Amino acid sequence: MKEFYKKVKIGGIEIPIYFEDELLDDGPLGFSDFCADGEGPEICLNPGLKDKEGLFQTTLLHELFHQVSAIYSLDFEEVDVSVLAIATLEILNGLGVNLTKVTKKPKEK
Repeated sequence: MKEFYKKVKIGGIEIPIYFEDELLDDGPLGFSDFCADGEGPEICLNPGLKDKEGLFQTTLLHELFHQVSAIYSLDFEEVDVSVLAIATLEILNGLGVNLTKVTKKPKEK
């Protein structure tokens, strides 16, 4: 089951982000689908990341950079995406930005 999390825009293209239950059992931390069944791109994250702040942030950035690479035809290699994700997280954290806090769903009233 997919649990909707957020939407982001890259190059004017809306990309939904989900937590995907199928990733829980030995699945990857996340993946990017660039043409999700003809419905457009999406990012799916392992729900186990919800309680792992640093790993969640790195994985989210990693998958976002895969989307950037696809949208802008940059042909990033996996190592490029990984380095960009880690370096970007270091920069953001150095500036006091925590993606976990920025991306949290508002509490329902």
